[in-house]
Amino acid sequence: MKEKRSSYFGSVASSYEQERKDTEQWKKEQEIVESYLNEIKPNRVLDIPVGTGRFFGSYETVGIDISLDMLEEAEKKDGNKKLRLGDIFNLNYKDEFDVAICMRFLNWVDLEELKKVIANLTRATKKFLILGIHLEGGKGEVIFHKEEDVEAIFKNNGLRVIKKELAREDNYFIYLLSKSSFTFSYNIMAHPKRKKYVKQLKKKLPGIKVIWDTKNNIWDTRKKCLRNHIRQGCDFGITIQDDAILCDNFKEKAEAFVNSIGKPEAVYNFFYSKRINRNLIDDAVRAGVNYVELKMILQEICFAFPTHLMREMIKTCDDPKKKHIKPIEDLAEADWVMDFRYMCDKKLSVYFSLPSLIDHKCAASSLYYGKMSVEKRAEERTAWWFDGEKWELPPAPQGIRVLPKKRKVRFYVQ
Repeated sequence: MKEKRSSYFGSVASSYEQERKDTEQWKKEQEIVESYLNEIKPNRVLDIPVGTGRFFGSYETVGIDISLDMLEEAEKKDGNKKLRLGDIFNLNYKDEFDVAICMRFLNWVDLEELKKVIANLTRATKKFLILGIHLEGGKGEVIFHKEEDVEAIFKNNGLRVIKKELAREDNYFIYLLSKSSFTFSYNIMAHPKRKKYVKQLKKKLPGIKVIWDTKNNIWDTRKKCLRNHIRQGCDFGITIQDDAILCDNFKEKAEAFVNSIGKPEAVYNFFYSKRINRNLIDDAVRAGVNYVELKMILQEICFAFPTHLMREMIKTCDDPKKKHIKPIEDLAEADWVMDFRYMCDKKLSVYFSLPSLIDHKCAASSLYYGKMSVEKRAEERTAWWFDGEKWELPPAPQGIRVLPKKRKVRFYVQ
């Protein structure tokens, strides 16, 4: 494909935009990229290959292309932009731009070249990238990349997807990516009867905000936790229940787990309870992944929730018109309000960390209903697999033996 990407000279360059600007593909690409730029509001932009300068705006732009003829076309559009003859494979910039744009080029590079280009662009920008990539499933002469390969490259370069929009029917997607990791706010949701537990948590997380349950109402207290996260304005809010047990270096491990998956509109639960099927852990371990993905929180001992969804969630959970759950006044329902009033509506994915970074001392209901003694249950542990423990996979079934009576009996080879 090298001859394709180096063919934009002479008459091809002079007629390039004129022949394409009225097509639906061109207009859609223009619309998406301009919407991304309006959202991030950059001051300094790297556009490579710059082509005819189709994305020039009011910001400072450095435009690079291997075609001198294309640079001349771009200069006709705006003579005040900094235009340079150069090669995308040999960039020497480091954290010099607010965003790097690369459109209509990555469809001509193979996987190894794609890795190098994205690494170069990531190094050049301080914050954002806008990339156009053909994903497998489309048809045409261009190179189509497997989505899992593209996502792996993003992950290896510390990039997370902010937005991804389909621009053309041939599976051409335009990504808005961020170079930085997510930011996190923390608080503890606590009951006055558990002050000694709170002291233990604060030793591991000095300075953490404690939200006290002053009305003996779980949902009212959780709302105060959510509003505290909203005021702090981070990407994710992590609320820790007072009877949680934290692993060592909890903050570092929790944030690394969220950033490793990197989805901004998902929930990350750090507690995989024995109420959930342990076979899902076995499947994940065999697959070599560090999470189980479900569609429900199940237990809210400690999880990271997207801050930008919190206001909407409070409104949804307080809506009396929701008929698929009992009234909020019934405290027994309060722990799964998010699941059934919001999670079911929003269909958010929940990623459970493996191993759990949180264990659980006792059942929260004990404080509200007197069904069990807190102290009696306090030594019980309810995570299947807690950080620092070894996970043993069960022996796999080996086959089926047919007995003379023609009964099938499963057996296991030791």
